[in-house]
Amino acid sequence: MSRYFFAQEQAAALNDDRFGRALDDLFASDRTALLTDFVLRFTPWLNASCVSK
Repeated sequence: MSRYFFAQEQAAALNDDRFGRALDDLFASDRTALLTDFVLRFTPWLNASCVSK
C-alpha cells in the first residue's frame, strides 16, 4: 500500500484503530461540503468545466 498512497513510515502506522477512526470522521462529516470540495479540486485535473453552456 505504501507504494501508492503513503510513505513507508505512514503505512507502518496505519492500523485498524486509525482506519476505524478515519471512517467515523468521514461518516460524521458534512458530506455535501466534502463532495463539493472533491469535485472542485479534481475538475481542473480532469480538464472539465463546471459551467453550464
